[in-house]
Amino acid sequence: MTFYQKLLSSLLLVFLFSQLSFSQDKELDLLVDAMCVCITSDAIENENMESDEVEECFEDVMGQEMDQMETMFEDSSKTDEENDAYFQSEILPKMMTKLASTCPQVITFFMQAAQKEADEQADSLISIYELGIEYTESGKPDAAIEEFNKALQIEESKELYNLRGVAKINKGDFYAALSDFSRALELDPEYSVALGNQGFAKLQIGDFNNAITDIKRSLAMDSVNAKAYNNLGLAYIYTEQFDLAEQVLNIAIEQDSVYLDAWNNRGYNFMIQELYENSIADYKKALSIDSTYTNASFNIAFSYENLGYFEKAKNYYNLTLKYLADNPNVYNRRGLVNLELELHEEAIEDFQKAFEIDSTELTFLANQAFVLKDMEEFERSLEVYSQLIEKSPDNLDYIYQRGIAEYEAGLFTDALVDFSEILNVEKTNAEVYDYRARTHVNLENYQEAIDDYTKSIEIYNADPVVFKERGENYLKLDQTEKACSDFNKAKALDSEEVDELLAKHCKE
Repeated sequence: MTFYQKLLSSLLLVFLFSQLSFSQDKELDLLVDAMCVCITSDAIENENMESDEVEECFEDVMGQEMDQMETMFEDSSKTDEENDAYFQSEILPKMMTKLASTCPQVITFFMQAAQKEADEQADSLISIYELGIEYTESGKPDAAIEEFNKALQIEESKELYNLRGVAKINKGDFYAALSDFSRALELDPEYSVALGNQGFAKLQIGDFNNAITDIKRSLAMDSVNAKAYNNLGLAYIYTEQFDLAEQVLNIAIEQDSVYLDAWNNRGYNFMIQELYENSIADYKKALSIDSTYTNASFNIAFSYENLGYFEKAKNYYNLTLKYLADNPNVYNRRGLVNLELELHEEAIEDFQKAFEIDSTELTFLANQAFVLKDMEEFERSLEVYSQLIEKSPDNLDYIYQRGIAEYEAGLFTDALVDFSEILNVEKTNAEVYDYRARTHVNLENYQEAIDDYTKSIEIYNADPVVFKERGENYLKLDQTEKACSDFNKAKALDSEEVDELLAKHCKE
């Protein structure tokens, strides 16, 4: 409520609630006189009197402060609704009649003053509204939210709640955004823009089925909305309804042929189904629209990588890094491609760069250690594995990989310690028993090796290699009968590697 609206209401309240003590007509005359005295003064006629001076004038004439006028006179026998109804039906008509006949300048003044304040308020609202949109579009959601908060203090509207909700989405505050979209829809249940945005917010929190419901309702109200069709396509992808996703993404592209996200998401829909040639075509179309669109260049690279075209994949990862040089995941994927191309040092550099950018993601460091092990750079590999285990001491896979590196480096005693540590925790891993058995063999602990092979066979009894190797250890202990039994079991599992052993040691 503007100052002048509040002022008029306060004065009328004085009359309304003081009627028990004064004659109604006398009080009405007093109120009209007060208005006329203050409003028709020379200062205000020359538009020099400020609003606080007008307020002071009324307080002097009425002998009460404005706050007192609002609160100290009250008819406790009536409800607010009853008092308001009485005022509208009985008091206001008399007031307007007296003002019109005795001092019409008051009516004119209040109308002009209220209109002026309303215009100023509208100009302020437009300015705040436009600034909020500007902040949203420039990626400053907090500043945008602050402006929309100001605007909502002036006027509640479905548009403002929707815009503030969009800013909250951009901030990642999806639940708060949902609250704003819900408020916008309370004001107008048919507001399709807010309904579509509500669906998108639900999409972001994983509420896919309700997102689909909201977006479809939005499109039923406004079917020309490429963004909504794109978001519906994403929801269908996430719920593995790939045919429906393709259908609605086709519509999005038909409605907006340069809509990057729609091309990218249709490509993603193909890619997730391993239709990589189709996905590449869509991603390339997106790149033809915007050559700096890194989502498309990254996904082209990933698609080529899955097709085994590693040189092409590397080229597109290079293009992505041209515009996205601080993304560790791109370096990691290029590192994997370099590994496929047997460019080991380049792969190590990429994994190291990824880890420098994000030192919380130990996968990057683990990939580096794996490449070093693959290069038989065991000393360097073991240094990295030890670094990994220091950062994540309970990760059995890192301990296992270090054990393998130690085994391949001939550090059998160290390998034995690592394999044993794993088996103290994880007692049903046949592969670890196999490695520890082979480690015992290299340490000439043949009975311990046999024991580990036996545990491995108890877990999985269809590996001919394990039977062959246990049989060889029985031979070392001169237990030929048991050895031949294992060689025959390996042969029964289609092993050709035991033929010579059978011929030499197991003659009938």
